[in-house]
Amino acid sequence: MVPGCTVVRSWVMLAVLLPLRICIGITVYGSSLAPFFLILLALEKNQNVNAGW
Repeated sequence: MVPGCTVVRSWVMLAVLLPLRICIGITVYGSSLAPFFLILLALEKNQNVNAGW
């Protein structure tokens, strides 16, 4: 095994896995925040209706 190859492989793995982990993180984070955003949206719509928009 050439040490350089393992370094390159680990960097490639990192480059591939990092966006994947970010996507998974955003999805999990987003799904936990989704009800909160829905409530905010509903409140905003009600305010717009009340304001006569």
